[in-house]
Amino acid sequence: MKLAREAGVMVACKGTIQGQSGYYMDYDGKVYYFGVDKYETWWQIVKPNDFEKNKRQFELDNTPVLVADPLTKAGHPGFYREYHRPEGTDDEIRKHVKKSSASNVSWWEYDKEGDRTWYPTDKKKKKKKKQPGLMSLLFSSAKEEKRPETTKSEKKERSYE
Repeated sequence: MKLAREAGVMVACKGTIQGQSGYYMDYDGKVYYFGVDKYETWWQIVKPNDFEKNKRQFELDNTPVLVADPLTKAGHPGFYREYHRPEGTDDEIRKHVKKSSASNVSWWEYDKEGDRTWYPTDKKKKKKKKQPGLMSLLFSSAKEEKRPETTKSEKKERSYE
């Protein structure tokens, strides 16, 4: 850690390859998550409350930050709000990504197979098909069962009883 402090470099945590997206430890022992995009911009990925606490420092350092939507787990694909995007990193593909009504919010995900490069996309989260509950299973199976129709003679016999 002493060498990292002197060099001004964070050290990759277990499970992260140095220089790629993942968890990094600072010289003081604090752990941060960074996503690296195709422009080699290091985005610090944070939760909304962490952003609010450190907003002034992010502005002073001009740190590129992706703030996770409250329903997105930080460091996982989902909706993020961008702050401090470096100039020259907004290519034509990026300009066409659909954004939500809130400014600078878009769906971000990473390459799970390769080097975990983060990128914005206009893919929307696929909705999982809702699994039927127990009651709907019971009622649907009852509907599917066809009861044998009674013949006229059976109806007459029942009416005499």
